Amino acid sequence: NGSGSDPVVVGSRGGCVHVKELDWFDSSTYECSDRYDLIVATDVVYNEPVTEQFVMALKAVSLQSRAPCLVSVELRTQEIHMLFVDKLVESEARVWRVPQNLHHQSNSL
Repeated sequence: NGSGSDPVVVGSRGGCVHVKELDWFDSSTYECSDRYDLIVATDVVYNEPVTEQFVMALKAVSLQSRAPCLVSVELRTQEIHMLFVDKLVESEARVWRVPQNLHHQSNSL
């Protein structure tokens, strides 16, 4: 639900996931009193203004929670992809790339 208050139960082993929405253009959503185990973002790099704001928000939240970030991006243009990488480097993020041979290939949804 995005509120962060109600966990989503996953699997039969009793695990749960707490989800919190992050509005990159609203710094009040950067505040996190909880400590996260992992920050996940997918398909978030698609134009220059959004990409720059996303990196700023990601840095703010990850510094507060000390959580690693898993970001999945689709290559839209080489320029935007390189802007994203450059902004991450400028923010002093440690960046790793998952090798292509470890990507899951599937034609079904």
